[in-house]
Amino acid sequence: LKEYLEEFKAGIIMNCAENSDWDLDKTSKMLEINISDLKNCLDEYFNKIREQSGTFRITLNSDRKEIYKAQKFLASITDNLGISDSTMFELKLLVDEMLANAIEHGYEYGEGNIDLIFTVRNRKVRIIVSDQGKGFVFQKAELPQDMFSGGGRGLFLTEKLGDEFNLVSVPGKGT
Repeated sequence: LKEYLEEFKAGIIMNCAENSDWDLDKTSKMLEINISDLKNCLDEYFNKIREQSGTFRITLNSDRKEIYKAQKFLASITDNLGISDSTMFELKLLVDEMLANAIEHGYEYGEGNIDLIFTVRNRKVRIIVSDQGKGFVFQKAELPQDMFSGGGRGLFLTEKLGDEFNLVSVPGKGT
C-alpha cells in the first residue's frame, strides 16, 4: 500500500513537472483514474486484513525455548495487519511475560502444556494463555519494590500493557 501511494504521488508530480502548461482538466482526469486504482488497492488491502481475522491456537511445551516459537506464531498472524513496531513490541512482551509466568509459576519449570490463543478482530489482538499448572489465588498485580529483582514484574506488565486484563486461576487446576 505504501509503495502504491508513493507511485501515485510520483505520478502526479511527474505529470505536473513534464507539463509546463499544466492542464487542470488533464490532471483531474488522472487523479480520478488513480483514485479509482487507490480505492481498489485499499479494498484489496482490507480484504487481506479481514482474511487474517479469526482465532489461532498453538500448544506449547512448558519450556522457555518455546517463547521464540510463540513470537514467530504471533508474527505470522499479525503480519498483514499493519501493526506498528511499538505495538508489536508490546504484543511480544505480553506473550513473553504470560508464557514465562505459566512456565515458572504454573509448572515450576516442570513438564506440561500451555495453550496460546490469539483472536484477531478488527485489527485488535486478544491473547489468551492457559495452563493446567498449580494455579494460584490472584489478588492484584503490583510492581515489585526492587525493579531489578529476579521477577515479579510479569502480571504487572501484562495488566499495564494490555488494553484489557482478565485473569482466572484456580489453585490446583491452572490458570
